Parts: sequence; C-alpha cells; structure tokens
Amino acid sequence: MSLKKTYRKELDGLRAFAVLAVLINHFNKDFLINGYLGVDIFFVLSGYVITLSLTSKTYNSTKDFLISFFERRIKRILPALIFYILSLSILICFFNPYPGESLFTGIFSLLGSSNIYLWKISNNYFAQATELNPFINTWSLGVEEQFYLIFPFLILVSRYKSKSFFKRRNLASILLIGSFISLVLFFYFYSINPSISYYLMPMRFWEISTGCLIYLSENSFLKNGKIFNKLNPNIILSLIIILFFLPLSYIPILILINVFLSSLLIISIREKYIIYKLFSLNLFRYLGFISYSLYLWHWGVLAIGKWTIGVSKTTIPILLFLTFAISILSYELIEKKFRHKDFSFNKIQTIFVGIIYSIFSILFIVLLGRPFKGILYLGNHPELHTRGRVFKNAKTYFKSDKKIESPEFSGTNCHIEDNDKLLNYDNCKIQNGLKTFFFVGNSHNDAYKETQFLLAKNADISVDSISVSNCLFPHINSQDDCNYAQKYQKRRILDLVKKGDVIVIINRYEIFNKNKEKNYPWFKSDDAIYEINSLFKEIKQKEAKLILFGPGPEFKDPIYKCQKQWFRPWIPKNCSINLSKMRKYTENYSNLISSLNKEIIIYDPIKPLCFDNKCNMTDSNNKPLFHDTNHINDYSNKEYIFKDFYNFLIKNNFLNKN
Repeated sequence: MSLKKTYRKELDGLRAFAVLAVLINHFNKDFLINGYLGVDIFFVLSGYVITLSLTSKTYNSTKDFLISFFERRIKRILPALIFYILSLSILICFFNPYPGESLFTGIFSLLGSSNIYLWKISNNYFAQATELNPFINTWSLGVEEQFYLIFPFLILVSRYKSKSFFKRRNLASILLIGSFISLVLFFYFYSINPSISYYLMPMRFWEISTGCLIYLSENSFLKNGKIFNKLNPNIILSLIIILFFLPLSYIPILILINVFLSSLLIISIREKYIIYKLFSLNLFRYLGFISYSLYLWHWGVLAIGKWTIGVSKTTIPILLFLTFAISILSYELIEKKFRHKDFSFNKIQTIFVGIIYSIFSILFIVLLGRPFKGILYLGNHPELHTRGRVFKNAKTYFKSDKKIESPEFSGTNCHIEDNDKLLNYDNCKIQNGLKTFFFVGNSHNDAYKETQFLLAKNADISVDSISVSNCLFPHINSQDDCNYAQKYQKRRILDLVKKGDVIVIINRYEIFNKNKEKNYPWFKSDDAIYEINSLFKEIKQKEAKLILFGPGPEFKDPIYKCQKQWFRPWIPKNCSINLSKMRKYTENYSNLISSLNKEIIIYDPIKPLCFDNKCNMTDSNNKPLFHDTNHINDYSNKEYIFKDFYNFLIKNNFLNKN
C-alpha cells in the first residue's frame, strides 16, 4: 500500500458491505439482529475518507480551504437528499392522513439537524411511530453534517502558529482528546437517557473521529511492519460478521467493538488478501458508489410499504426491487451529475445555490403540511373525532364537526407538556359534589379526561385532573426532568384532600420497548413502590382512598394504520393482540402491584377494552378506540371505560348506587 495513495477502491466495497448490513437489518431484524452496526462502519469510513480527501489537496489560503470544503460537502450531500426529501414528502401525504411529524423531520433533515429533532420527540408520547416516518434514517446524516461543520475548524486550530497547512500530530492530539471525552459521554448518557447517546453528535463524535485518527496515524502503522503485517482482514471481517449476529443487549459495547474492528479492517486490507479482491470487484464497488442513495431510499421504500402493501415474504422482493431501482436512478441522474460536474458559477455561488434550493424545498414542505394539509391524502377519513378532550384537542386525526361539552376541561388547559408550564387550576376542576376525585399521572391520565368529565356529570362528584407529559406520578428522584411538576402535584393534592376524597393514579406502563423507555424502570423501582405506599399512608390519615390504574392495552402500529383503505386492503397483524398475550406483556408489573399496600385498589382497563379474547385497535363497529398506539380516545371513554369504571367504583364503595 502506498503512503501517497489518495483513493482506495476497496473502501467502496466496505461501504457496500455496511449499507447491505443496514438494509438487511431494516427489512428483517430477526435475520441480522445487529445489522444496524453498519451505520457505525459508515461513521468510521466517513472520518477516514474526509481526512484523506482534505489532506490530499492543496489550498491557497484558509478562505480557499473552508470554501472548498463546504462546497464539496454541499455537492456531495444536498442534491440526492433534496430529491429524496421532496419525493417522500409528497408520497407520505398520499398515505398518511396526518404526516406532520414526518414532514417536520424532513425539514430538519434539510437543515442538517434531524438527529436533534428526533431526539427531542423521542420522549414525546404523541410522536408518530418511528418505523412509519420515512425520514428517520436521516439522523445519521445530521450527525455527519454537524461533524463536518466543526472538523475544518479543528484543522485550523491544529495549525496555529504553523507554516504547514496540516499538522498531523496536533490534529491527532485534538481528535484524541475529543474522542475520549465523547466516548465517556456516550457511555454515561446511555445509562440515563439512551436517546441522547443515540442521536446527538457530541456522543457520536468519537466514531467519526476514530476514522480520522486512523488516516492520520496510517504512516505509523505502515512503518511498524511487525504489528501491521499480523493484522489479517479476513479474520477481522469475520469477527464483524459474528458481531452482527451476537444477541448482546448492551448496545454501547457492541458499537465500541464494531468501531475498533472496523478501524483495524481499514488499516489491514491489502492486495494479497481475498477481502481486498472481493471488495474491489466492480459489483461491490458500484454498490459502494450508490450506498448513499441506497441508504436514503431503502428506508423510504420500507416506510411507504408499511403504509400500503405491508412488509412480508410476498412484498419484500417488490420493495427490494424498488429500492435498488430508485437508488440507481438517484445515483446516476442526481449524485453523479451534481457531484462531478463543473458548473458555470464559482464555489461561493455553489454554496449559495445549495442554501437557496434547501430554503425553497423547506417552503414546499411547509405548504404540504399547512395550506395543503390533507388534500393529497388518497384514503377515506372515518367520520369520527378521536382527539376531543385530550391534549391539543384542536388537532384532530379525523374529520368531525362535533363539539365537546365543557371544552375548558381538557388537556389543552390541564395537561403540562413543558415542565415549567403554569396552569390555571380552576379550569382543571369540575365542582359538582362534596366528594372530590383527584386524577393524576402522565399523558395517559390526559387520555381519560372524557371518563373523568362523565363521572362528574353523572355521579355527583367533583373532579380535579392534571397530567404531565413523560412524568409519572408520584415523583421519584431518578425523574430529574420532572422535578417540579409532579412534586408540586403531590403537595397540592395533600393540602386539598379531605375525608371521603379519592386519588386516582393513571400512568403509562410501557409494555413494549421496556429497555429504552423510562416508564419501565420507574415501575420496577423500589422508590416508586415506597412513594405510592407513602402517599397512601398520608391520605389514609385524612380518611381518603387511593386507586391505581393497571396497564392498558398497547399496540405497535398507530390507529390510522389499522383501518382498511384501498391502498391497504388488509389490517396489519400488530393491530390485534390475543388477550392472553396482552396479559403476558403486563406481567412485568406484578412486582409493583404485589408490593403495594393491599388497601390500594387496582382498576384493570384491559377488561373493558378487549372483546372475545382479543385486544383490537377498533371495536366491532370498526370504530377506533385509540388515537395513537396506546392513548385511548373520547369514543373509547364514552362507550367502554366510563361505564366499566363507574360500575367498578360502585362495587368498591367509592360511589353510592343511585
């Protein structure tokens, strides 16, 4: 291998290997459970290639260096990205009645910050299912683009007071320190908030930086023949493939090992090895050439497939054909044309044109989401209002002219999405009797607002109801971001509660993805058990009572994907779950319930919402019971929960029978 080599064709083959791993994982996770690690190989490769590219060119000045760098990045990234974002923005509007979350992600993708946006909504209970968002894959582009934004300035800092344009040792030192800090932060935040480690660039800096360091240190590796010659790329690649199949649950360790092995692979590939010959084949190299378009389009095709024909053994060949066909067209007609063509305008003008095209693309997407909202949708809207009294009640998932009674008692006034939001608590009360029911919890408490209103109306009781997004009640110390809201709730209720009153706790239990969300650790925490029992003891002294809602049904697909349309002639299997299976999902919470004071009464919302041993997202009249994957709607409250909960209260002597 020459020390002066500026292009390594075998790395195109490695890029193909990485994108195929990601593609296989996304099409069938069970077949290649850790194929997502291909993204981390991309990060290492990006760092290596960008450093190789920068150091192989000469520049007249610092200004020329910066302008040349950003001009090449814009020509490399923007054309294919704009084509993809605009195409999928239109397509998703055809099949998703409310594509707002997807369109917002597309806008932030064009701003190079979709990873930040996705991190912000990753803890949002009202966020759309990620697998249905065609732009979720652009998070990694955001990480790379943010790295590219700071990398040239790190180079400039490294050559401070030096005549040489590149000071390899200084740059390597800066990157090494930055990588160490980034790696520590990556592991630290994964333990307290995994989405921070997953999405944000500072916690991913070390991966791309590792690729940079590999290139900067390559001369040392080449000179030290004893170490270099002992590295066998065939064995290293085999270890990476084994890593793709290992059932390890602690993801940071997998990523760390993968980055280490990928670095060794880049260092060790030499012409005498079969891996070099394999990765240098024209087929592999071409897959490497189209890997950017392939990475973009495979997810978009999958997302549209999930909205329409589904992803199954029958449809996967069709989806794969579309993925490769569109990716080839994108590469040949978009990427190659813009990346290698010399335009009549200069480099600064190229940057300016890229920015202008991005702005116009964003404006187009805004038009799709606002004035043209719903116009492109090709399906039929069920005439049912699924979000009435709950948070953001002005936003409806389906058409309806029906007005709700006493609209001031709603999540709009009584739900805290921002922990610092101040409420007018008078709007969150219905004074209708001497006995008060205090309803508290996270967004699931908000979802039961209609039941609470009907209780006040029909049972001669007063109701007080406040809910807080992402914050379970009662507060425990590990909920740092919920420090104010639920602590205040507890103090306020303890000041107000009196003899005969009832406190009703309604939280989301998170029966899926329990390793990723914070709800599950809360319910398994001894602190939560202690806080609930402690609250009960305090209110018992005032002769008040406590009810805890058990887990409710949850699904993996949102409601608007669970109704038949001409473009989706069958209901996805995730829209219906056997009652016994749903019960099994909730067994994890037996520790909490069994450890509570036996005088605390448990209400089971699964019972009224599941029929004929099945839990469905719609009832026998094909009317939706939910407005996303887990929050029930007003119809569900009126027809099923209120009646059952009302009888439950009478049976357990919380209410007098009329």
